[in-house]
Amino acid sequence: MNAVLWTLVAVLAPSLIGFIIYLLMRSNYSNLKCRVCGTRVRENYVVCPGCGTKLKPCCPNCSAPVEPGWKVCPRCAAPLPEHQDNISAPVKKKDRTLVWILTAVILIPIVMILLALITFSIGSTMTSAVTLFPVNDYVQETGNAQIEDWIQEKSIDLNEAIVLRYEDETEDETYTEYLIYMPALSEDAEYSVNSGDGFFRDTIELDGEKENEGSGNALMFISCTSDRTVDLEIMCEGEKVQYEIEEALIRELRECLDRYSEETGREFCYFEYHDGTELLKNYQPDFDLIFMDIKMEKMNGLKTAEEIRKVDGTVGLMFLTSISQYVWKGYEYGAVNYLLKPLKYGRLKMELDRYFSHYQGREEPFLSFSNDSGKYKVLYKNIRYAETHKRNVLLHFENQIQVIHKNMKEVAALLETQRQFCRCHASFAVNLSYVKGVEGLEVLLTTGERVPVSQPKRKAFMAKMADFWGDML
Repeated sequence: MNAVLWTLVAVLAPSLIGFIIYLLMRSNYSNLKCRVCGTRVRENYVVCPGCGTKLKPCCPNCSAPVEPGWKVCPRCAAPLPEHQDNISAPVKKKDRTLVWILTAVILIPIVMILLALITFSIGSTMTSAVTLFPVNDYVQETGNAQIEDWIQEKSIDLNEAIVLRYEDETEDETYTEYLIYMPALSEDAEYSVNSGDGFFRDTIELDGEKENEGSGNALMFISCTSDRTVDLEIMCEGEKVQYEIEEALIRELRECLDRYSEETGREFCYFEYHDGTELLKNYQPDFDLIFMDIKMEKMNGLKTAEEIRKVDGTVGLMFLTSISQYVWKGYEYGAVNYLLKPLKYGRLKMELDRYFSHYQGREEPFLSFSNDSGKYKVLYKNIRYAETHKRNVLLHFENQIQVIHKNMKEVAALLETQRQFCRCHASFAVNLSYVKGVEGLEVLLTTGERVPVSQPKRKAFMAKMADFWGDML
């Protein structure tokens, strides 16, 4: 059964099950209500339990319900009057639940079928090419000797596979390369490669015949171009093969950094993340330089950079892209520079040399802290003032206000390691670089904000401000 049918089953099954349960259960609920007070009543009720209104004729002797035209009560055999007054029959409540359920059961498959027809009528523009290489031939043709190291460092079973994926993007299409190594696949193995359309993704399915153990000495190279994301599915004699996929871009970058380290003697400690959300979740304020692909599935590089700049204004950002129009967007987030894909070691080395000559050892002093909303790295020069808030301290910097879980004494001690900070109040410390003037017992900042000055600290504050301004002149 293909993906479309499975999708229809997954959508319809809950609706049909819910419909059946509704039909079974609805008999336990009455759709009658009292005409006077609206209380829900059952068909066998003689009077309303809510207001006492008489709902139907009953025997005056035993109160058993009776029908019009009966002469005697069937329960007690007492004669019945010809007419009974003050009877207010219950009315039926309008129950649209069944209508809605039937509408959903009918419309959902129609909508799904229409979506399927639209999807497949639009279709995918995927094209693909497949080549099977002996490992040695691939290394000689591409000059990529690291592929042999990649195969050797991976310990996989006969029925498993390892995959290197490289993905690039233009304005309209995505170009994807898969390099596949599977011990069960030899250079003479029979195989088939099929492509299929999904609702939102394309799929490439590789099915090969199993060879003798240890005979695997081939690499399969699959390249495809599509206007949608392409997934890979590997089969061996009809059975699904588990595979480990590694992004070729990350591997290339790691190899280039290792080479640079060997050539220059610089030591790197690096961390790998496969999506912007993963990076933000594990972000550390002591990161120095981040290489970031602009194209990422869950959160792209530009959005990730925007989030990073909210917590860290100093970390170096170097974007990886193949679309030149994104370059200028990267500079909006203070990017050091950008690298075009595919990576070239010469260009990477030039950018790293430039980064270390311009930025290494010149980092401005910063304050790092964490709270419930994240981890922050803030330049001291960007902090306007700090104020006590309950038992914590609020730090005002750039366009943010963040809480530090320390008391003012501890925070002021950190701030006053920088000569531009001064404690002007028991509950406030201010950056003198932002001071425009003093009016009575208030400090006027260049931002228009006002910070109180206490009478006991005013003299010392004015003296330090005069010294600071005198040094600035």
